Amino acid sequence: MNLNRFYILLLTLVIACAEPKKESVPEAGEEASMTFVADSFALSTVIPRVECNKNPALNYALYLPKKYNENVSLPAIIFVDPHGAGSFPLYMYAPLAEKYGVILIGSNDSRNGLTFNQVSPILQSMISEAFTRFNADKKLISLAGFSGGAKAAMVAASEMQGIHTLVYCGAGFKEIPSPLPPALGITGIRDMNYTEVKETDRQVEKAGTGHAIIEWNGKHEWSDPKTFENAFYWLHFRAMEKKISNVDQAMVQSFLTANKSPDKLVLNEEKRLFKIINFLNGVTDINEYSKELSSLQKQQAYISEKKKEQDDFQMETQVKLNYIQCIELKDMLWWRDEMLNFRKAGNSPINDRIKGYISLACYSFSSNALKQHDLKKAEKYLGVYALVDLENPDRAFMQACLYGQLQNKTGALQSIREAISYGYIDKKKMESEPSFSAFRNSPEFNELLKQMN
Repeated sequence: MNLNRFYILLLTLVIACAEPKKESVPEAGEEASMTFVADSFALSTVIPRVECNKNPALNYALYLPKKYNENVSLPAIIFVDPHGAGSFPLYMYAPLAEKYGVILIGSNDSRNGLTFNQVSPILQSMISEAFTRFNADKKLISLAGFSGGAKAAMVAASEMQGIHTLVYCGAGFKEIPSPLPPALGITGIRDMNYTEVKETDRQVEKAGTGHAIIEWNGKHEWSDPKTFENAFYWLHFRAMEKKISNVDQAMVQSFLTANKSPDKLVLNEEKRLFKIINFLNGVTDINEYSKELSSLQKQQAYISEKKKEQDDFQMETQVKLNYIQCIELKDMLWWRDEMLNFRKAGNSPINDRIKGYISLACYSFSSNALKQHDLKKAEKYLGVYALVDLENPDRAFMQACLYGQLQNKTGALQSIREAISYGYIDKKKMESEPSFSAFRNSPEFNELLKQMN
């Protein structure tokens, strides 16, 4: 498989919404003209499933903070999870919603594998619900997505007029859709898409859009609440910059206090200063921090470290491409030895990113082989996948699919058990997977489905 074909697979299999068909999308303000209808929901509680008023086939998770009442228009963040697990980020960030007075809505229907034409009406329905059902402030609707959900959120934000801010976590574009609202990138330093998110931030800056990027010590996952608090700062500071709300000096001071400590490492200090400048631009005087940044970037230590960082990124890119070729060219003994070498080298951020990238490639290659019923290749790719990322729930799920296509019911059920134990949560996909048709009605399979409730 050549590299160009691999990149096509990544786009179509992992995040099919990456290449949208341009279409007319109602503006957020147009949805707001609908009549607001008050409903009674528990406050300060994550509600995992709420059916859409206009389209009961769609549903979402909901969190209304204690500040919510039908006479006050609060900001809202609409979350796009790659597995359609709308409640997952809401449980994580509910305390932040309380602190900052924000409505949280998480789609249970938008997920990896859907085209933009499928995602678009889902997100339009979420926005409509925010306006018409919860009286959200039509000027303060934000989209936040992770992984494939980040790409879906980014495309939707470029197509829908009136989105206030965008938060893209763990994924981005080399060529961004445009125009975009002020965009905040969040990436773990161990995330295989780390360099992709950093490149996306550069592209957003190049487009002249308000931008910032936050790094944290994590892998490919929704960030911890402490890190994601920056998304709430971003939402409110951009409202202050646009004069939608008054400058909250207490919030500004809280942000500065949290970011006041200089870092001895020059590249980390650059990130700190960039963060303050980009977050508070148009909100308060940032001249002091701009001068500090300019001075730092003239230091020889900074220039040397910046060059080393750029060289490391180039090396990382080349290593990733070499490993993609090795999935086809090398046998299982070679891969076993290579993964032993990885373990001996330790869990450095760059090693974790490379392993994550190989895992993503194995996912794409395996998924494509299974769809084409090329079981010999699927067995090879899934074997490499197991050596690289054994406890990945998608890996175990696809192993079950392979066994299903081989009519190995025992192996399939065992792999399904493993997938669930590793955290597989996409019950809809589990129920509808064609590879399980031979035993879908069996008591053993239905007992496993019950474990996913």
